[in-house]
Amino acid sequence: MDAEVEVEFGSGTVTGILAKETFFVNGMEIPETLFIEITKEEGDVFEDGDFDGIVGLSFPDLADDTPTLFDFMMKSEVIAAPMF
Repeated sequence: MDAEVEVEFGSGTVTGILAKETFFVNGMEIPETLFIEITKEEGDVFEDGDFDGIVGLSFPDLADDTPTLFDFMMKSEVIAAPMF
């Protein structure tokens, strides 16, 4: 997967490479999860904020129909109901 992706937020923009990896959330293993390896950040939020990354939990249609971490959690059946 070498697709470059750009996501625009109300407070900034991130650019990166689409990748796939196993994610672990609170002891739950979510295999083959798509995510963006961020290579560039633009916007004050990234300069002023104290965080290491962003986990997208939006609706897929807000992310150009890219499945979110929550979609992969449902697909992997690691959660009992479609609630986060």
